[in-house]
Amino acid sequence: MAGLGLLYLCGLGLAVAAAQPLVDAQAADPRLRLDMVYATAQNFVGERLYAEARCFLRPQVVAQLRRAQDRLVAQAPGLHLLLKDCYRPLSVQRRMWQAVRGTARAPYVANPQHPHGSVHTYGAAVDVTLCDARGQELDMGTSHDYLGPLAEPQLEDHYLRTGQLGRKQLRHRQQLRAAMLDGGNFRPIRREWWHFDALQGDTLRRSYARLDVSLTQLTSMSPPARTPSQP
Repeated sequence: MAGLGLLYLCGLGLAVAAAQPLVDAQAADPRLRLDMVYATAQNFVGERLYAEARCFLRPQVVAQLRRAQDRLVAQAPGLHLLLKDCYRPLSVQRRMWQAVRGTARAPYVANPQHPHGSVHTYGAAVDVTLCDARGQELDMGTSHDYLGPLAEPQLEDHYLRTGQLGRKQLRHRQQLRAAMLDGGNFRPIRREWWHFDALQGDTLRRSYARLDVSLTQLTSMSPPARTPSQP
């Protein structure tokens, strides 16, 4: 019976994904670059959490990313949005929470038991930084997934005064925010310079459901994007 229940839930998740589709962001806009850190063990959990290094998002979110990339190119030709994480299955969010629960890093990871949870699990949030045409990441003062105060946009002025954040690093963060907020109409959060939501709150929950469909399952429903050629 337990096995049948699991199959039912899996089928239900796929049905929801089909009704509220997730699309391959890079296939929709090859200008977007990927460095999907959770498809490797080089992340704060120290484990490979995804079997596929692909970025799936709601179509609306992909359209917002396209506008953000347009804004970025207009302001800084040669730069690209470099996506680190996109849709995140609910089971992966649970594993992340398990890794930080009860530690000083817990405030930086959404509790999956919370009624709202992570916007990533709705396919409506991205973790993103900037890179140049060669794929070299711009210095933001911390790495993506640095779970500490230096990553918090709300503390940037403080760390600029103390010298722990440089003016060039802050300028790069501001370039990213200008593209995502002004160009893409995304919304930032207080604790992570790299995280942006397309929708939040009641608007998000009226529009989409949380999903627990693996990237492998999504890949079987959507052919991989062709990787953009590097100059």
